[in-house]
Amino acid sequence: MGKSLAVASILLIALVASTIIPIHASRISFDYKKPLGRFSRFLEVEFVGDGVRENFIGEDVIDLRSLPPGTYYVIARWMGVEVGRWAISIDRGNLALNLDLAMTDMSLRVVDLQGRALQDFMVEVDPDIYGELRTVGGIIAVRAVPTTINYIIKVAWRSPIYGTISSTEATIAPSEASGLEKIVLPVGDIRIKVVDPKGRPISGATVSLAGVEAKTDARGEVIYSRVPLEADGSPISYELKVSRDGEIIYSGVIEVSRAKTSLVVMVELYDLKIRVEGAADQPLPYARITLRRGGVELGTYSADEGGYLIVSDLPLSDYTAEAEWRGFKGSITITKDDLRAGRMAVIKLPPYTEILGIPLTFSSLIILVLGIIVGIILIVIGLIEYMMWRGRRLGIYPPRK
Repeated sequence: MGKSLAVASILLIALVASTIIPIHASRISFDYKKPLGRFSRFLEVEFVGDGVRENFIGEDVIDLRSLPPGTYYVIARWMGVEVGRWAISIDRGNLALNLDLAMTDMSLRVVDLQGRALQDFMVEVDPDIYGELRTVGGIIAVRAVPTTINYIIKVAWRSPIYGTISSTEATIAPSEASGLEKIVLPVGDIRIKVVDPKGRPISGATVSLAGVEAKTDARGEVIYSRVPLEADGSPISYELKVSRDGEIIYSGVIEVSRAKTSLVVMVELYDLKIRVEGAADQPLPYARITLRRGGVELGTYSADEGGYLIVSDLPLSDYTAEAEWRGFKGSITITKDDLRAGRMAVIKLPPYTEILGIPLTFSSLIILVLGIIVGIILIVIGLIEYMMWRGRRLGIYPPRK
């Protein structure tokens, strides 16, 4: 009898407990508007409440059984960073919940200052709290990042042409990012203008920037494209050389940056002034002049009607000028000091004068004059002899004995 009473008491207690404190089962799943998939291994979930404390690691779906009614707390952490906290009230039936984590994906497009896409760059993400980092076709894709922290994205790009590295960093708040964000690297176009000391543009000069050569156009300009300008906010320096007709006319180091992409380079060039004149200092118009440097012909020019010629923008060197006028030739050497001083080079040719369009040297003129005088004398003598002969025939003069 006593044993039966004890069993009945136990059954009664169980019946009352089942009526007053129902036991529930709950299933909770986690995502961030897309399934976590293989990234679920970084998820840690803490379930706390009414004497219950359970931890789940590496699971995006958790099952909880035998839960009495009450309020419970779910705390989700992603690589140690809290990405969700919820209060859950359980009071009837079984529960199935899907909780959205404070996480997202980031897509960043790397471009230069002109908005052109860059590829083959290096990237670092700080802190190292994300599911995956990939770079595809100029796009940085960072998957599964908490929106509760900010990230510093460091990007560096090495130019395959100039060999220099441009770098920058950007602070990105995933919670504020929308769509395809841009990271602009300080990479752009450099415009270099070459002028002489008078400010005149030098066309046809060879400009070498870090060993990359280009020719100046009619405005004296060259443009270099996609040049790294800054590294971590500091300007980048380049070796610059300018040559003309094989002679270096400028050599130095230039510094470029976001704010400094146009440069004017003044080179050491000079004007050569030549006058071709005859033995009497008279101008010899339209003389043909050939200019040489080191035995190499640089060009052939024509003097003006006054015998003058100006050859502009010559590198500092020694030159030889050869002049030819109606078969007469002469030459002169112009030194570096002559160029610096702006001295006029005068080429003297033998012609002293011109008679009936025929150029004559001084000696030729003397010979001509003497010939004319001798001719006149001979003519006079001939006339006298003729008059004497005629007079004797007419009896004016006695005959010769």
